[in-house]
Amino acid sequence: GEREGLRPFTPPPFEKGRRVPVAHKQGADRSGSEDLDENFNVSIIDLSTSFTRPLSGHSFWEDYMLDYQQFSKEYTVRPLIEDDLEAMLALCLSNPLYYEHLKMQPTLENLREDLTALPPDKTMEDKYFVGFFSGERLVALLDLIDGYPQAGTAFIGWFMVDAAEQGKGSGSRIISDVVAYCRQAGFGKMRLGCVKINPQSKHFWQKMGFSATGESKVREENVEVILMERECSA
Repeated sequence: GEREGLRPFTPPPFEKGRRVPVAHKQGADRSGSEDLDENFNVSIIDLSTSFTRPLSGHSFWEDYMLDYQQFSKEYTVRPLIEDDLEAMLALCLSNPLYYEHLKMQPTLENLREDLTALPPDKTMEDKYFVGFFSGERLVALLDLIDGYPQAGTAFIGWFMVDAAEQGKGSGSRIISDVVAYCRQAGFGKMRLGCVKINPQSKHFWQKMGFSATGESKVREENVEVILMERECSA
């Protein structure tokens, strides 16, 4: 996902109780690098019960929280907070080519803004900005938005892997797990934005089953971002 058009928001506490709706538990349909969306960027998701995620707004889903701890079978996953900014910056600085394509440089200030950046009409309850850790070491970060641009779609706003882990399949395994989780959680599609002139990023997302939608947008510095998506059932 790219970075553009996101607005700052004061976040509520990260840890909220998961309130799972009792309807649709049984016999439910399952539709379980690096790249970028508007103000997002990206480099290189097993619930114990079945759920059907609605394709249009249903109020009883508003309190349903995704189980981010199941975004990976391999790594420990938790929300990223201000105390993680130094580790986040180090990870970002390990990917200079990504930022060259984006025509910007990572700083503690813009990373702090990323912690609460949101697309239009979304709230912090829809945002899962998480880190993937091996012990205490940050291996990758992911910014996932629930229900954007519409209900039933999971939007990857930013995914980046530490350069030391690239070429080992780490990014592919993480995204495969995220896609599997989204499928099991009932999402129909996944969507993201990719800088048009970043062939490595585009190749990664194509390998992960994403294809260009034909839509694009131009962000700051005249950087064109193409939109890509995939079916969760694929």
